[in-house]
Formats: sequence, C-alpha cells, structure tokens
Amino acid sequence: MTKLFRKQFIRDTRGQALVESAIAIVICLSAFLWIMEWGMCMYCQSVLSQAAMNGLDYATTHGAIADQNTGSGSGPGTSDPPGSNVVSDVEAWMGQSALKASVASMQVCAKWWTAGSEAGGYGNAPCTTGGGTAESAAPGTVVTVQAYWTYQPYIHLPFIPPTLSYTATGTVVY
Repeated sequence: MTKLFRKQFIRDTRGQALVESAIAIVICLSAFLWIMEWGMCMYCQSVLSQAAMNGLDYATTHGAIADQNTGSGSGPGTSDPPGSNVVSDVEAWMGQSALKASVASMQVCAKWWTAGSEAGGYGNAPCTTGGGTAESAAPGTVVTVQAYWTYQPYIHLPFIPPTLSYTATGTVVY
C-alpha cells in the first residue's frame, strides 16, 4: 500500500502550475519594480543636471559686466561675491520641477576660476560656495556649479545611488 501511495505522490503534478506561476509573478514583479525605481532615479538625475545647468547659465550671464550695468551680478568682484544668487536659482529650479524636490536635502556649490587654472571638481571636500582662484567674474572666467541631492527611493533596492550629483562648467560671457 505504501509503495502504491508513494508512486502516486511522485507522479502527481496537481498544483505545479500554481507554484510555477507564483514564482514567475514574484520574479516579474520584482524586475518591474526595480526598473521603475531605476527610471525614477534617472529622471531625478536629469532634473538635477538641468537645475545645475540652469544655475551655470545664470552664473555665465550675470558676471562683472552685468553687475556694472544692472547690479545683478554674481561671483567675485560683484555685489554677490559668494554666488548666493546662483545657489538660489538652482534651488528654485529644483523646487519648481515635477519632483517638488526638498531643497533641504540639497547642496549647491558655485566657484569661479581664472582661465587656465585648475578647475577640478570638489572631490570629497565639503560643498562650499565661493572660493576658487578668480578675483572677478569678468568675461573669460571659468565657473563651476555642482549640485548634490539626496535621492529618496520609493523602494530600497540595490544599485540605486543614495546621493545624486552633477557638475556643470562654463565660461562667464557677460
């Protein structure tokens, strides 16, 4: 009797499709959620890069000449030496984005460099606005705007960076 029961149990395939379907659904759902989270992270990186480039645009068009003409310059030798207007511009852009990003979890740095000097990144140094090697924000001065933002994932998954950053570099034209 036990041999017969054992043979029937081994050959019995009822419920196999249910188990396989459950495993497939878990794998597919996990892949779908990971792809959605990665896509959201890339969208946030795109918004952050656009905000930094917008700040760079402000910095390159509001140099020493703009300060002399309109009083709205930013950078060394202007009415806004540390570049607070550039930082405010980046923060405003992030706040108006579809993310409604928290500006509190963001750091923005703006530095002016003399042309030809080392305009390297910030490395592991703390993000501080101002500094650099330039004495004025005259045309030809190199500007670096770097933005850091702490990404808040919906689902904590591996390989999603906790901090997004973008560096934009340009030359003052006005």
